[in-house]
Amino acid sequence: MKKKTLIVFFVIYLLLFSLNVKATTKPVFYIKDAVKYSDTDKVTVELYMENVNKELSSWSLDFKYDNEKLEFLDSKAGKDLHASFKLAENVPEESRVAIGAVRFAGFKDDGLYYSVTFRVKDNSSDIPIELNVRDFSDEDGNQLEFEQKSGKIIIEKNKNLPKQEDKKEIKQEIKDFEQTEIDQLDTIENIIVENGNIDVLTDDSFIYENDNTDVIEILDDGTMIPNKDGKANVKVKLNDNTAGMLEVEVKDGKVTKILTIEAKDDFTPVATTDETIDNKIQQNTISNTKDKDDGIKIKYNIVIMVITILFIIFLIIKKKRGGKK
Repeated sequence: MKKKTLIVFFVIYLLLFSLNVKATTKPVFYIKDAVKYSDTDKVTVELYMENVNKELSSWSLDFKYDNEKLEFLDSKAGKDLHASFKLAENVPEESRVAIGAVRFAGFKDDGLYYSVTFRVKDNSSDIPIELNVRDFSDEDGNQLEFEQKSGKIIIEKNKNLPKQEDKKEIKQEIKDFEQTEIDQLDTIENIIVENGNIDVLTDDSFIYENDNTDVIEILDDGTMIPNKDGKANVKVKLNDNTAGMLEVEVKDGKVTKILTIEAKDDFTPVATTDETIDNKIQQNTISNTKDKDDGIKIKYNIVIMVITILFIIFLIIKKKRGGKK
């Protein structure tokens, strides 16, 4: 009996221990090794985060690189980074790219957080990229435990990767989806990537054409700014090719639903169509013409009124003179 009891306690202890290990797993930032192929002088290095802890509210770090071998070209937030604020800045005199982000509700998603693109100036050997995390704190500014791993650029001379341009020739279309639980900090791009089953490369770009800016405004980075309750249709273009049409619904000052709808070939944003501009010009012309006509009528009526008054005065004077005789 005692032996069975000991076995039960031992099993319970192992379960509790495994749960505790899982709960205390440290978040980790790491740079994924990138490969520089012979058909291009550019390479993109990606920053990932795993074991994300919701207690994490802000972080900042540096990509440290050798400026004799690399030239900074561009940086872009990753598809899994959902942040209230984010910033990336190259500091060439210190050979580093400073990256940081803040999320008031706490970070919650593992995955790609940032990508940095370099031009390779020296192909003689692999190039290390050092990761240096400077801040990793909760909403009260308390530093949290974490792990970090640097990466490198592998110089590959014998293997050719299909050119980026060839990849982009594949038509990208947004699959049908409906999203009703929307984080107000999310962007349309993030929602499309997560729910619309569309692959996005590092240097891809989205363009949004909105037919009702009175309801919602959509910034270039996909940020949604609700203006008033209602619905708006948004055409989404990926690298100048139409990827799909979305309907965005705003209620109580918040975006409450986004879903794909059948694309309309004749869709054009109301605010930018030539027809709208022509209509406005025509309306202004009609309005100006009407104002002119009304002005002429008023002047005509005033002249008639003055002539009538003068005629009445003339008759009165004439009558008085006739009476005196």
